[in-house]
Amino acid sequence: MTRFIVRRLLMLIPVLLGVSLLIFTLMRVVPTDVAAMMLGENVSTETLASLRKDLGLDKPIPLQYFEWISNVVRGDLGRSIWLPDKTVTERLLQRLPVTFELALIATSVGIISGISFGVLAAVRQDTWVDNVARAVGIIGLAAPSFWIATIVILFPAIFWGWSIPAAYVDLTENPGNHLMKIVPAALVLGFSLTATVMRYSRTTLLEVLRQDYVRTARAKGLTERVVIYRHALKNALIPVVTISGQAFARQLGGTVIIETVFNIPGVGLLMIGAITARDYNMVQGGILILALFLAFSNLVVDVLYAVLDPRIRYS
Repeated sequence: MTRFIVRRLLMLIPVLLGVSLLIFTLMRVVPTDVAAMMLGENVSTETLASLRKDLGLDKPIPLQYFEWISNVVRGDLGRSIWLPDKTVTERLLQRLPVTFELALIATSVGIISGISFGVLAAVRQDTWVDNVARAVGIIGLAAPSFWIATIVILFPAIFWGWSIPAAYVDLTENPGNHLMKIVPAALVLGFSLTATVMRYSRTTLLEVLRQDYVRTARAKGLTERVVIYRHALKNALIPVVTISGQAFARQLGGTVIIETVFNIPGVGLLMIGAITARDYNMVQGGILILALFLAFSNLVVDVLYAVLDPRIRYS
């Protein structure tokens, strides 16, 4: 197992290099000139050239990439083009706790509720409980998150006169307003994950309940609760782990839309502003960090396979 983990960690190097090269190239092929955006339309060619030189945009693109990736290897993600008084790392560290909190709540709610509803639907197969769970699952998979977020914001305000606080406040400043802001956003973000986990949990548990060893357990006189939770559910969760293990990283990426709709100052909202402003270093640093979390989550999933199923061994 140790050799496997070390080998997977070494494989992260080419993956992250590929991600860095892709996002660096995509940002540079965008036709808008960030120097022209900063100075406006009525600016002399000399001034524009001077600013491009200060920003390092006058150099060939391969040289720009080499200089940037050399700094990244040393732990320096660069400085924001629009706010050079702060490094990209400092701004990301300010926003990451908010995004982490949002993604963690959404992932926890999605996995716990998804497994619970999936088990309930499988145990009550073809009953009204199963039908309702499947209908909710279809809605969760089909409805866009921004549409659900809009409904969550508008309906309480129109029908009950209650609205989500407009301004974000830290948990230490006002816990009540903070939770009223962050919890609805997390529930919306985790709704699609709930639907996905529920459908996988239901399908896999139904397959496991038809296995011979489950019938043997029932023949021994074990209660249905023991059969399901001690014998069937553990094996049924292996495909669910594949989804759940990567869910946190995917939720981090999904915060871009939710943070924008709910006006939550996390990394997602920061990335939207950076992309609009062509803040190259900020976009490159943020996406590289998200890619790192996704790669680590894949490693955690592989390790959990061996924990859940003793037959799985890595060398």
